[in-house]
Amino acid sequence: MSKKIKIPLTKRCVELFKAFETNEEVILHSLQVNKVALYVAEKLQKDKKKLNLDLIDKASLLHDMAKNKSKSIKGHHSEIAYHNLIVEYPEVAKIVRSHRTIAILGNKSKPKTWEEKIVYYANQIVNGDQIVLLEQKLRHNIEKHRKSKNKRLKAYEKTYQIEKKILKTLDITPGDLVSLNEKPFIYSVKTFLPNKICIE
Repeated sequence: MSKKIKIPLTKRCVELFKAFETNEEVILHSLQVNKVALYVAEKLQKDKKKLNLDLIDKASLLHDMAKNKSKSIKGHHSEIAYHNLIVEYPEVAKIVRSHRTIAILGNKSKPKTWEEKIVYYANQIVNGDQIVLLEQKLRHNIEKHRKSKNKRLKAYEKTYQIEKKILKTLDITPGDLVSLNEKPFIYSVKTFLPNKICIE
């Protein structure tokens, strides 16, 4: 008998965003990553891949929850979030830890399961709150992190392999994913940003 995976409810995700003072920019980015991750996951599920959609849903929402805290607490935000989630939500914590671009080069935090790969890949093609082509995100990341250029180039070589596998399995193009920009988020923005004035 497989053990039950503990996954936070949406209400708990809202509480975590508040506790970590996650800002609007990061939340909008997370909502876009969530949209891509669930789109890919649901299509893979139809291809008879056994996936935990609820796990992908909440991990993609929370992957950057500690991004603002990493400015005041030493360490990468993926590690800060991991250590804060590991006791209560260990499976979510593992995915959150593996979303970092260069995680794919390591052993400890490398995305291994389909759930981890999907959230990792979704994050790699969302720049800010816009879905972009992988090479566009690569250019942006290299510009932003010049000192780790070679490491990031190696990471993106491996990320292209994940993309190729996903796109081939789903029989879609990168442009099909970019076109998701036109579709609404899965969640209402007001769920996480109640004071934001927006047209949904």
